Amino acid sequence: MPPVIKRPAVKYFEGIQWGGVNHIPKCDVFKDRLPKDYCSLNFAAAGRVRFQFAGGSEQILHAPVTWWEPLCKNPYAFVPVDGETWDHYFITLTGPRIQSGYRCGLISKSKLIIPLTAKDGFREAYEKLFKMIALKTL
Repeated sequence: MPPVIKRPAVKYFEGIQWGGVNHIPKCDVFKDRLPKDYCSLNFAAAGRVRFQFAGGSEQILHAPVTWWEPLCKNPYAFVPVDGETWDHYFITLTGPRIQSGYRCGLISKSKLIIPLTAKDGFREAYEKLFKMIALKTL
């Protein structure tokens, strides 16, 4: 029998502070900023969202799609499309792990919007993460 190698426990989420965690099934809000030093991972499970960086072209995001609200000075906005709503999940976070994620390119400022397929399991992953954060098991 091979020897058992003991390794220190990896605290994967160490260095991340969780802010807001929410699911808004019929979201119709205008959003144009986050608290200082926070970023947000958003997920539209259904519907459409209008997204724009200041000075950039407007994009209509079609669910399922996920996008980062970045730690950056570029103003941006996302809003409902013509009075519609979208099924919105979001998590805001901050901390040294988030800062280092930007520095090393893990969180890319050039690839903030990520189209998904219904088979990606993102909704289930968000709901599981929400429960883990609520139960403080991270």
